[in-house]
Amino acid sequence: RDNVNSCCATFSGQNIKLEKEKFTGADITAVFGGVKYDLRNAIIESDVVINASSTFGGIEIYVPANVKVKTKSTSIFGGVENKTNTQADENSHTIYVNGTTLFGGIEVKWQQLKK
Repeated sequence: RDNVNSCCATFSGQNIKLEKEKFTGADITAVFGGVKYDLRNAIIESDVVINASSTFGGIEIYVPANVKVKTKSTSIFGGVENKTNTQADENSHTIYVNGTTLFGGIEVKWQQLKK
């Protein structure tokens, strides 16, 4: 897949923040580590897919308030939680999060940026 951002945190942590960059999707992996992936200022021009996998780790994905989020997951002693704004416009673009967790967790949330 061209133009897909990938990141992996193994026994470590990663903080990824996209500022005014076009976002076309991502593959995120956390193994005994953590990833914070911030898309609140990213440019999302179409529906996108994020494949997230967490094994004994955690992933937090922050999304803009003007998108819809749909999650699908396979979880063993873990889970995927969608804490986003449910009031997005029906014509908004959708972020599809495919999550796989094994003793780990994935959270997708909307949080207003601090000024």
